[in-house]
Amino acid sequence: MTGKFRLPDAARHPILIYIVKCVAGVSIGYGLKPVFPQHQLIWAMISTVLVISPESGYSASLAVTRIKANIIGSFFGLLVFFVLPPGLAAICAGIVLTILACSALGMPHTTRTALAALIIVTISEGRTRDWHIAIERMGCVMAGCLIAMGISFLFDRYWERSGTFPAKPRNPAPSLEHGGE
Repeated sequence: MTGKFRLPDAARHPILIYIVKCVAGVSIGYGLKPVFPQHQLIWAMISTVLVISPESGYSASLAVTRIKANIIGSFFGLLVFFVLPPGLAAICAGIVLTILACSALGMPHTTRTALAALIIVTISEGRTRDWHIAIERMGCVMAGCLIAMGISFLFDRYWERSGTFPAKPRNPAPSLEHGGE
């Protein structure tokens, strides 16, 4: 006996793994609220679930791609925030720039994630339009990306590939079809 707990096959089902990853990510983001009450961590939680992938076996690499998309969307969100007056025109300009950037960088399958980050950073919600709110939201989006990356790495490394904590891959779980995002 190796002393390692082996998960039953049912516990390695891709949908169950995806549920656990999302719940863990949102729980971490929610758990940070008392530590950072001055920040809008709802955006970190949203970013976390956008980055986490239901795909099995290579979710860490998908998470990295989606983090890049979040950076693109956040960047253009800040750009239009500082360059254009608030409103629909600014959001639409950001959408155009984000889609073009994702396509030019060979990442068209991550455009939805990038657009979500763009909108998170640019929306004002009737508040005073302060630059620090846009910067804070970008930071929260990046925090969500880091949470998702950590969870994706952990699950790719241990749970999904081996069903044990920690162990070398033995019997990978069946994966979902890879269909882009």
